[in-house]
Amino acid sequence: MWMYDSSKRVLILMSRLVVGRKRREFSERYKSASLLFQSRDKDMYLERSLELLGVTCVEDKLQQDVKPSLELLWNAGIKI
Repeated sequence: MWMYDSSKRVLILMSRLVVGRKRREFSERYKSASLLFQSRDKDMYLERSLELLGVTCVEDKLQQDVKPSLELLWNAGIKI
């Protein structure tokens, strides 16, 4: 069983063919939702019944001395 690990990035590639009226509706809703900072999920209703094309996972380790640099920025009040 795979457990979540914050040092990994997972990319899941999926697809769904959308044509005609549904495509136009989705395009309009996508444009509107892409401008929002909140409540995006309810407008992305096509993220169901997708065909899985592939999955990859990459370990995301910080380079040496990056952690102290990030801590300095954070302590200075800079949001990362």
